[in-house]
Amino acid sequence: MNPSFLKKLEFTLYFLFCPERFIDIATKDSIQKSLERNKQLREKYPDGKLPKTRVLEYRKTLANSTMLLRHSVFHAFFQVLAILITAAMVALVLSHFHTSFNIVLIIRLIGLFLIVWAIFSRVGWEIQTFSGDTLPEIINKFWFRLLYLMGAFLLFLGFFYNWFKQ
Repeated sequence: MNPSFLKKLEFTLYFLFCPERFIDIATKDSIQKSLERNKQLREKYPDGKLPKTRVLEYRKTLANSTMLLRHSVFHAFFQVLAILITAAMVALVLSHFHTSFNIVLIIRLIGLFLIVWAIFSRVGWEIQTFSGDTLPEIINKFWFRLLYLMGAFLLFLGFFYNWFKQ
């Protein structure tokens, strides 16, 4: 299945607001792809109907992945929201002090630099293990989030500072 943009949008809405429905769709899709790619599985189940226990294994794996991804998405949302609110409060305080335009530009450039650094330093498959919990993987995720959040904070700070200064 290579869904269209609208289908991807529909699946995303299921993912966010109706995860059980999303898991049902993902399970059917994963089984279909497995049957297409795996000749032995196709030969064993020529009608395409896997035993209930096998379907439940697919569902359990996809449910775990879905819930992990949902947690990550919502956690990231609240992290960015907290950074946005904190940056707004710091900018409000700083706006009462006299600073030049250059300081805002420097804050924005440093923020952008940190975000770009985070993106380009992120390592994925090269260090990924099955469990995903090795120290290099943990540091890779932490480093990415740390740089990205600091960069976002500085970008938000620069924008809010200008807004409060007006």
